[in-house]
Amino acid sequence: MKFTFFNTCTGGRKEILDKEYWVYFLVPYPLSQKDEDIIKELGAETRLEEKKDLFTDHMVKVVRVETQGSSDPDRAANSVEPSS
Repeated sequence: MKFTFFNTCTGGRKEILDKEYWVYFLVPYPLSQKDEDIIKELGAETRLEEKKDLFTDHMVKVVRVETQGSSDPDRAANSVEPSS
């Protein structure tokens, strides 16, 4: 993943290449069969996490989906079913 940072003081840009960073998004737990199939097609890594729901202040389980080298992470994230 290549990160580009802009310094407002100098007007310059700095690029940092991080080969260990994986793009990720979170989806509701448990995964639907459709989501499992999509994640498998992406060749993505998954892991179960707990996050605080900012609207209810409750802890909820989510699945972190990590994709390496995905050219379009937005398309990948929008392929899975939305939370209900």
